[in-house]
Amino acid sequence: MLLAPLAACGQSASTAMPASTSEYAMPAATVPYSDHLVNGDFETPSLDGTPADYITSRYANWKYVIPTRGVFQDDNHKDTKSLPISGFNAAAFGWKSDTPAQNGFDAGSVEIQRDVKTGEQFAEIISENGLYSIYQDVSAKPGEVMRWTLKHAPRGYAGQIDHDSMQVLVGPAGHETVSPATRVTSNGTGRIGETDTTITTHATADRRFHPWETYTGTYLVPDGVTVVRFTFRALTYGDTSGSKTRSGNLVDDISFGATYPLSYNGNGGTGTPNQTN
Repeated sequence: MLLAPLAACGQSASTAMPASTSEYAMPAATVPYSDHLVNGDFETPSLDGTPADYITSRYANWKYVIPTRGVFQDDNHKDTKSLPISGFNAAAFGWKSDTPAQNGFDAGSVEIQRDVKTGEQFAEIISENGLYSIYQDVSAKPGEVMRWTLKHAPRGYAGQIDHDSMQVLVGPAGHETVSPATRVTSNGTGRIGETDTTITTHATADRRFHPWETYTGTYLVPDGVTVVRFTFRALTYGDTSGSKTRSGNLVDDISFGATYPLSYNGNGGTGTPNQTN
């Protein structure tokens, strides 16, 4: 099926990286990478129990998952008191983090929240001491256009600013670039169809939950690249006073899918690009 020209997508696929980037090619992986984002709904592993965190207008259980050790940590279980996760599978969990060790918690922690009313699980990209990220490495094919989507919400907390902001970065590890995001659903505080390099979801400065907004973007895999890193980086974070910033970026239902490959026909390499399913 003939598709519209790539530029009509309004995303980063045409600008993220130059067409010839073989210098970014990663060496052959010693272990296979998944060809899709794993655990984008954050339902693995399942959380239960306490402590409860007053995260929006409702309580949510929270825990840090330390994927390198297969353990949970929370305020009652850290340092030497970490709890092993029965049957933990790092590949099925999927996520990694660049969060450093701090306050008795291990480096590389990924915070998972579970709404006690609905049972829905989601991640919070947050640290009181800096702006950190969660990420995954995914196998890809040069010339492939990859479309990502995610849901984003600000964490409500009295006295803080009226939004949370984050960015999506895509590319070979160490060479990721910001992928512009287009808002496709709105919770009433943003305009559908807006595209920006920063994802910003607004809320009033109270504890009332503000529904998810959905964002999407695209990335064109450059020549010579077979593994790309999807990074989700917080741009607002909590502080000890709770008076300056939101307290966390909530994300859920993160996914990507290949849209179509690019092929070129013509004499001497000067033909018009054709795009096919």
